[in-house]
Amino acid sequence: MKKIVKIITDKWKGWKYRKAASAAAVVVLMGAGIMVYQGSTRAVECARVAIQDVEDYYTEDGVISFGEEYSIISEVNGPVKELLVKENDPVKQGDVLFEVETSDYQYQLTAAENALAGLEAQLEQEQIGQMMTASPQEYLEQIRQEMETAQAKYQSVKTVYDGSSVLYDSGSISRLEMENQEAEYKAALLAWQQAKGRYEESLRYLEDLKKEGIDETTINNRFYESEKRQLTAQIEAQKASISNLEDTIGKCQVKAEHDGIITSLPVKNVSVVQQGQTVAILKSSDEAGAQADVLTNIAPYIQVGSPVKATLTLRGKNQVYEGTVSQVYDYASKGISALGLDEYRVHVKVEFSEDCDLSGKDGYGVNLQFQLYKESGCLVVPASAVFTVDDQEYVFLVKGNRTVKTPVTLSYETADSAVIETGIGEGDMVVSKADEEGMTDGIRIRKK
Repeated sequence: MKKIVKIITDKWKGWKYRKAASAAAVVVLMGAGIMVYQGSTRAVECARVAIQDVEDYYTEDGVISFGEEYSIISEVNGPVKELLVKENDPVKQGDVLFEVETSDYQYQLTAAENALAGLEAQLEQEQIGQMMTASPQEYLEQIRQEMETAQAKYQSVKTVYDGSSVLYDSGSISRLEMENQEAEYKAALLAWQQAKGRYEESLRYLEDLKKEGIDETTINNRFYESEKRQLTAQIEAQKASISNLEDTIGKCQVKAEHDGIITSLPVKNVSVVQQGQTVAILKSSDEAGAQADVLTNIAPYIQVGSPVKATLTLRGKNQVYEGTVSQVYDYASKGISALGLDEYRVHVKVEFSEDCDLSGKDGYGVNLQFQLYKESGCLVVPASAVFTVDDQEYVFLVKGNRTVKTPVTLSYETADSAVIETGIGEGDMVVSKADEEGMTDGIRIRKK
């Protein structure tokens, strides 16, 4: 009986051990399956596509400025007659800053006006001569006599002028008397030269007409018509010369072209100015503003009218002023970066609101914060979720537990966020860091 019980007990124990072994094997296999499953699934950070308000700013060092600087350039030559302003004087547009002596230009103007009167008289005489004389030869005789009369007057005036020069050099006569003699001498010389030129040109033209072998009547008509054209042309040229001289005399009063303050007055150190010389520097008295140079990759996002915050630090305290962009230059200037590399920057001007009290702070350094972007209700993902292939932006969209490479269109991107225009929608899940090693299309993932 004991033997039978022992046999039954041994069989029961064997079955129990086999069952336990089978159960252990199942556990081992299940663990291995879980390990295999987890080994082929990446744990990644994911983010929901959300609707958010987006703002982006750029900061740059600038300088407070009260208006533009303008260089005032002399348009005439001559001695400085009178200085009417001094440095730091406020001036209005049109105010006379200083005057240049006009006597030389006045003498030239008088001589030109006399010459014009002479030419107009000659034209009138030519018209009378055409009616009073029988032929061009008689007319030529008249202007020859005029030439000789003008020459005789010139010789007489020259003698007086030469004598006056000697007297002036010795101090026997005043500068005014000498200048009057000089003006009379120049006028007599010009009258003689004009008469001589007119006679010689008329004589040459008459000879040319005779060589053509045409009849006397035709010669007369053409001769007088030519003489009239010559005189008319000379009269018009003289009128233009007079107009230019009058304009030059007007420019001898050097005026302010803008309202502002005289910051520099180089003319005070010279007795004679030259045409093209900088004689004064004026700074316009505009409202307070600021200026800065921004990098060319930022400049396209800065628009006229965009808000700007300016922070002025004085004695450890920050003062903030509100303003707007008033001008963005159309060109970039080359400079050197802090690392010694070439860089290109665009000049930007800012104007502050009228209630900003910045008087006495012209030239102070200021930190400018430009608003580059501001939109509400934007479709946003982390900037790190976006990657580019062949100029096309993509994200890894999470569908189920796998990644799907999905093309998207961006409307703007900040350092942290990307504003999505098309491609995905609110509530979609994307991989937060698209540049993780091994991240690709279609892999199995799980959220961290």
